[in-house]
Amino acid sequence: MRISRAPVVFATILVLALMAVGTVSAVNLVDVDATCDVSINYNISGTLNAGETTIANLKLPTTLSNINSAGSGSLTIFAGANTTKVNVVVNGVTVASGYTILGGTSRSWTLTDFSNAGVNLNTADLSIVVSVIANSTSAVWFNASADDAVCSGAYFNVEVTEKQTSTPKLEYYDTDSFYTVKQTVNVTQTSDFNITDVNLTFTYPSNAISHDVTNVVVATLNKSESYVKDLYFQKRGPYVSDIDSDEGDDTYTTEITIYAPEAVTAELTVYPFEYPWYRYFPYFDFSKIKVIELNDKDLDWDSEDNALVLGEEQLDAGNNVLNITYYKPTGPIIIPTPSPTEPQFLGLSVWMWVAIIAVVVVAVVAYKLGSRR
Repeated sequence: MRISRAPVVFATILVLALMAVGTVSAVNLVDVDATCDVSINYNISGTLNAGETTIANLKLPTTLSNINSAGSGSLTIFAGANTTKVNVVVNGVTVASGYTILGGTSRSWTLTDFSNAGVNLNTADLSIVVSVIANSTSAVWFNASADDAVCSGAYFNVEVTEKQTSTPKLEYYDTDSFYTVKQTVNVTQTSDFNITDVNLTFTYPSNAISHDVTNVVVATLNKSESYVKDLYFQKRGPYVSDIDSDEGDDTYTTEITIYAPEAVTAELTVYPFEYPWYRYFPYFDFSKIKVIELNDKDLDWDSEDNALVLGEEQLDAGNNVLNITYYKPTGPIIIPTPSPTEPQFLGLSVWMWVAIIAVVVVAVVAYKLGSRR
């Protein structure tokens, strides 16, 4: 027989909302979006004579695609005094074959030209091979410029780690359950070029109930340089989303559904004799406990100041089921009823005061009637 059921309405709504956005990861971390300004003027070679080849392998601070979306980039070859012919290969793709450049002029191939030739721009690696077929070139340059380009790729890395600065604890209501964390954002760029105006935007996880800063601008992030930012905020901890009490032949089982917004190790303490817990622990007695299970795993327990202490346990992201089974009391169950107590005032029964007042009122009325005769 089910004795009672108490869904926590607000908690249930929050659970459904979190489920709607998808499965919660093991640790919910701040999401970091980064943009930066790129300015590259790289001289690949000077004079190249017929039969000579130059190769440049460049590591870029973001992908060619990001640079092309926020700005521009190009490979420029300057011919010598006489008309020259060149071959150009970018990332293994032939962009120009036997291309003629008039003496004293130049020819540029943009990132869009690279893409049209079949070069995949979704890379931060750039390999350029220029071969001279006839006469000579005077210089080969790669230039790129972009403002607020999205920073990503093999040579721009963002790592976020978390350290708890307080211990998560099970609470009955979701609004009472929170703990504090420090998340460290480590931004490292290992490209061949410096970047400037690095704009970092932080989006906090769904179970964050407070925020630190949401934006940081780093003036310059040089090649092989890192920037570290610590963020301090609170997260929603585990709480009771539902609680039931079931009656068996000789036992009661209190089933507590614990919702954890993310997988976490938390202190589990239950208060069978305190409000509102006690409503779901009929005739509970520590000495009558049969078994306590969390997600079908047996738990050890202890008692302290009428609290059921289960220690630190690992909770899964989402719903966790805690079952507390204990034996019914033996013999007849006596429910104490309060004995009637007659209300008193100044040491006398209230009813005695009522009688006295009635007598006084009657006497005053009689006196007034007699005095009128």
